[in-house]
Order: sequence, then structure tokens, then C-alpha cells
Amino acid sequence: MDKYIKFSRKPYDRVFLVDLIDETDDMKWKVLYYHNQDFVLKSIVNGQPFTRYGHKKFLEILPSLKRKQYIVYFDHRAIGKLSWTPSDDGKVIRDFGYFLFNEDDLMSGMGLIMAAVSFHYIFDVLNVEIIHTSALIGNKNSRNLGKRFGFKIVGKDEQCVFMDCTKEDYHRVSKSIDELLELYFSL
Repeated sequence: MDKYIKFSRKPYDRVFLVDLIDETDDMKWKVLYYHNQDFVLKSIVNGQPFTRYGHKKFLEILPSLKRKQYIVYFDHRAIGKLSWTPSDDGKVIRDFGYFLFNEDDLMSGMGLIMAAVSFHYIFDVLNVEIIHTSALIGNKNSRNLGKRFGFKIVGKDEQCVFMDCTKEDYHRVSKSIDELLELYFSL
């Protein structure tokens, strides 16, 4: 898997991903701050704050982890983090997750941009067949965004809804998403 992921095709050419392994030490530590913000902890499935000690241990084992971690940049500004765990054969993504770094970016289109570029990369570049994810029942923005990209609810418990998206489901909606992003980027 590439460590720096750039896209030449519009509307994705203003976005790039950087593998957390290859980020600066400053950014690796900023992720701890970003993750521990109240608005993030209230919206992610594992809403526990990270400690400095725990984050240090995480950074030490990061190169050996199967889970992929990327920082998303839009117009060279870090806007969020996404992560997932690929299956051994690379055809299935489990525990896909993301969060925005700045509360001011909520409802600004940045979540749409992060989701669009990550699903484009996962389905069109990595050739994954299906993504499994979950969202807090109370996180309507994340659930609605998932539906916009073709995710279907496949189960739920007291805290979470579980959603899947196949490559075919994504491709049914990807053209309209690309058109929406092109309109957004032209503003």
C-alpha cells in the first residue's frame, strides 16, 4: 500500500492521504489532541480518551499494526484521520472509521470530502469488495453520510448501528457523489 496517496482525477485532486507512519512527530502527537476533543469523543464508537502513555505505546507499535491509519489533507490542510483494518486477502475492510480534526469543519462538507476520497481509494484503487463499519446510534450525521455512499444497516445494538457497503452499492452512487464534490470544489 502506498504511503502517500495523491489523486490526479477531479474532484479528488485537492485531497491527499499520508500514512500516519510517515507523518511528522508533531502530527503523530497532534492526533492525540484531536482524538481527545469532546466533539470527537461524543461521535466515535470507542469514545474513550487516549493517554499520553497509551499514545506513546501506540506510536511505538504503529509500524507493525495491520490497521491502516491515514491523515487526510484538503488544500494542504490536515482535516481528519481515517483508519481501517484490511482482511488478509485485501478484499474486506473492517472497522472503518474517521473523524474530523476541527469542530468548525462539522457540517462544512469536510466529512463528505473525507468519506468520498477514502471510499474512492478503497473501492477504485485497492479494489476492496466490501466495507464493514459501525456508528453510534446518536451519530446521525455519520449514519446519513454512510447511506449517501451506499451503506446499508445490517444490525444494531444498544449503542451502535452496523453498516456494510459493497463495491456495487458504492458504484451506484459514486457518480452523483463526484458531481456533488465537483460543484462543492468549484465554489
